[in-house]
Amino acid sequence: MEEKGTLRVIKDLTLRKASSNLALEESLAKHVDGGMSPPTVRFWRNSFSAIVGRSQRVSNEVDTGFCRTHGVEIARRPSGGGSVIHHPENLNYSIYLPSDRDHRNKELKTQLYVEPLLEALNGSGLKARPSVNGIYVDEMKISGTAQSCRWGVLFHGTLLLRDHDIMSHMKELLLAHDGEYRGDDNYVSSDPSPVASVEELIGPPFRVSGFFDSWIGLLGEALNFTPLNGSISQQEWGKARELARDKYQADRWNYRFKA
Repeated sequence: MEEKGTLRVIKDLTLRKASSNLALEESLAKHVDGGMSPPTVRFWRNSFSAIVGRSQRVSNEVDTGFCRTHGVEIARRPSGGGSVIHHPENLNYSIYLPSDRDHRNKELKTQLYVEPLLEALNGSGLKARPSVNGIYVDEMKISGTAQSCRWGVLFHGTLLLRDHDIMSHMKELLLAHDGEYRGDDNYVSSDPSPVASVEELIGPPFRVSGFFDSWIGLLGEALNFTPLNGSISQQEWGKARELARDKYQADRWNYRFKA
């Protein structure tokens, strides 16, 4: 029987700008893929932000005027997929694995990464189901996913724990939620769905701590790892600060496809 490795668990819940957290995504993925850091799962949160996919054009997806007026940061993630809103009650999670563990084939089987979250949610009283782009309860989306294999495997997703006022502005903020949205054949288009929060569906109070423990344990079993609490290293932070300055805060990345 294969000996279990270690899964570093980082509960990084300090509220930050999206550009800083996305820079950490690339930094952590590169360190894990390069063998400088162990396989890792990170839980994190962004301040108010509109996140576009790697191959989307901002002007097609986001009302930039609304974002400026309401202090919503616009940032581009390193993975594909559609545009989403992030806010403090939205939990993000990321799984970082090295490419030498034969996970490149498994990256297409999102079930490997999504199933532990699905099982933890259903254990909390939901009747959730997987889809190609996330997790649904009936027709309501509570979790979305995206991935990149540029630096090992980076699989990340969202989980809407609680609702927030900004979600009432979906139609003003994300153009895909406007009835006139048609997408653009030259760029990746968003595929909007109605959303709901976990607490809204289960009923308050939703006890996050026990849910967390269940989710982490199930993820460790799925990946054949032993979860151990850890933190972001100084080297990872250093690279992230560099990437934030030179890439994720720069218009040439965030607005790389001009109108």
